[in-house]
Amino acid sequence: INRLLLEDDAGVGSDTVEGVSSEYQTTVREFKAFLSDCKDVLDEATTVRLLE
Repeated sequence: INRLLLEDDAGVGSDTVEGVSSEYQTTVREFKAFLSDCKDVLDEATTVRLLE
């Protein structure tokens, strides 16, 4: 899960991103940054709880 969330969004087409609000994109970027900072500490169960 961590790996999937931390993957670069470069593969996502512009058509897919067009309908997504900038607030959502900002939240996703911040969450990915948080996971990146904590990836050595968080286990899979904790990550799943954060996503719920």
